[in-house]
Amino acid sequence: VIEYLLEEKGMRDADNVIMTGCSAGGLTTYYDLDYVRTLLPTSIHLVGLSDAGYFIDAPNIEGKYVWRPLTQYAYKMHNSTFGEDNKCLENYHGDDTWKCLQAQYVYPFISTPIFAFNSQYDTWQLENILQVGCTPPNCTDQQMKAIQDYRDDFLKIANPLVQSKATGVFLDSCLVHCQSLDDKHWAEVNVGGQSARETFANWYFKQTGE
Repeated sequence: VIEYLLEEKGMRDADNVIMTGCSAGGLTTYYDLDYVRTLLPTSIHLVGLSDAGYFIDAPNIEGKYVWRPLTQYAYKMHNSTFGEDNKCLENYHGDDTWKCLQAQYVYPFISTPIFAFNSQYDTWQLENILQVGCTPPNCTDQQMKAIQDYRDDFLKIANPLVQSKATGVFLDSCLVHCQSLDDKHWAEVNVGGQSARETFANWYFKQTGE
């Protein structure tokens, strides 16, 4: 695909390229961004924009890890050792190599600039990782507490993103999964007085802004 874009669509002559994706595509942005960097001319300024790709390694509402074994199975089934970030694989060995398919584990090894756009209450994660069994406000007190605890865990795990001076971050509190193609979530929802669009632009163009 990259070769086709370079040779047939003129990307070789581009000055700037933004690699982006939503959900699984957002996750792929984390672990393939540096690889794509090696395929492009050094003259091209490449950054990543991951939308809803920061799936966390966390237990469900019953304390069981259901997302983790699915990732481990996918890693083995696709023989992913040959497709993942080498710096990540140098850090995780043996039974832990599957971690290089999860954003929180591969992120510290990414050298290409990346912008993380995620909800703290991502609905896909609440349904499939936490498996809370409801959608607010139609939840019991126990379910709401589990959702809030999951959000707190998400923020702790995402803290390296927030603390990085090189990474751009926009973490809102909307009940949603994937937002960058939705004008409301991209341009109207504000965090700290600015939208995701404004935050990305400030980061991308190195302008003043949080």
